[in-house]
Amino acid sequence: CVARYPQHADELRAQLQTAQTLWDAKPTAQPEPTAQAKGRSRLLTTVAEMHEAASATPMLGAPLRALFGGVRRLTLLPTTLLVAMALVLVSLGGLTAAAVMQPNIPLLRDVPVLQEIFGGGSSSSREATSSSSDPLDDDPDVCDDPPDALVAACDDAQTAVDDAATVCGAVANEDDLDDCEDAVDVAEDACDALPHTAANACDDEADALEDDADDALNDAPDALADDPDVCDDPPDALVGACDAAQTAVDDAATVCGAVADEDDLDDCEDAVDAAEDACDALPDAAADACDDGADALEDDANDAL
Repeated sequence: CVARYPQHADELRAQLQTAQTLWDAKPTAQPEPTAQAKGRSRLLTTVAEMHEAASATPMLGAPLRALFGGVRRLTLLPTTLLVAMALVLVSLGGLTAAAVMQPNIPLLRDVPVLQEIFGGGSSSSREATSSSSDPLDDDPDVCDDPPDALVAACDDAQTAVDDAATVCGAVANEDDLDDCEDAVDVAEDACDALPHTAANACDDEADALEDDADDALNDAPDALADDPDVCDDPPDALVGACDAAQTAVDDAATVCGAVADEDDLDDCEDAVDAAEDACDALPDAAADACDDGADALEDDANDAL
């Protein structure tokens, strides 16, 4: 080999010497004849199947030969790379032969490192992996009696959900609903620190708070619209409107009660108009009742004059 490539004699000599050293040091263990025969049979069967498949499939040999036909010599690999490759091949060969000779030595397919690289592995190892999932992930009530590692996360989630319940329970207008949505977002962030199923259950509870608040806000006007006495015990959303309407009506009553001439009557009419404007901010039935009360002040003043 050195004689055929004198220009690479020095590099080839070092590589050949290394290869010879590795060959001399190869493992002496040999596979049993029956194992060797079975392996040869499987190899021949695989080669035959590959040959049949290749016969039915267009090959790329000719185009590749046309493309690379001018290349007559592969670039020599660095000595270090050749040595490393030889070591790997010899080591794997020795391990396989030893595994055949001695059943207590694991086969290559059962070596964990190779399983990580090539996938697969024995059915028992796959079953162990599939059954090793954390049981806490499937328990929606894990926070009822949490392990030490989850106590803080469970406490934080419960506190955040309680805070959201307080905020969402006081929704009386759109601004309050925005505050409720923000509180629910905070609660959901805290829920996400829990195991999978418990986190989903916690998120659902927080979402329900926002849904209930939204429904209550949308349903409130319908219930209040038919109540003429809503300002007797107004919900938070109507306290300001009820107070403003009551103040305007009281002012109109004061002005209209002091009517002594036409000018005073004009002032009374202006005060009643202001009261009616304030009344219009109330729900329908309450607004009508408020308007009627303001109109009655003007009528009484006019009758008195």
